[in-house]
Amino acid sequence: MSEETKRGKFIVLEGLDGAGKSEQAKDLAAYVEECYGVECLSTHEPGGGPIGAELRKILLDAKGVEPLTELLLFGAGRNEHVKKVITPALDEGAWVICERYVGSSHAYQGGGRGTDQEIIKFLMTHVIGEETPDLTLFLDIPVEVIAERVAKRGGAVDRFEGEGAKFFENVRDAYKCLDMFKSWEVIDATPDYEEVRQNVRRVVDEYFGDQKV
Repeated sequence: MSEETKRGKFIVLEGLDGAGKSEQAKDLAAYVEECYGVECLSTHEPGGGPIGAELRKILLDAKGVEPLTELLLFGAGRNEHVKKVITPALDEGAWVICERYVGSSHAYQGGGRGTDQEIIKFLMTHVIGEETPDLTLFLDIPVEVIAERVAKRGGAVDRFEGEGAKFFENVRDAYKCLDMFKSWEVIDATPDYEEVRQNVRRVVDEYFGDQKV
């Protein structure tokens, strides 16, 4: 990164499956490009980068994966994602909007699968190095609302979406314990799309509004 290039901002969206992360991430990327005048990369986990895409197939479709194996696979994909996609984009001055990051490992592999949180913390510290988000938006939504949305959507569900209500209650409870993370903001994802979108933009502007063009 040259001295003239100002490093980009790293924003993560977290939440249960069906909370609306993908739609909000797409909208936020467009908003950042228009109102902040910077290039914005929208990416996701698992799946960012070529190796991540291959690991995504395993993680979402494979049956009977051991909890620790699952964590290690997520860690491998995240390491590639950070080194090959996220850090290069930030160094070039682009903003990065990422669906899921370290918080998902603590919530899903920790809360959902029961893997020791200290193991997760140790592994992820080595996986991401210094690449911590400038802002994490946790789109919070009750499990029963998630079930209604998934049922209404129809179609096939992946290995995680097919877990029962107890699993997602544990995941949500774990998410609620992650506010010790730097710049962790909770957004109620229960209202309609437009209200959530405005709240997402409002929080982003509270953090970075002085950089708008």
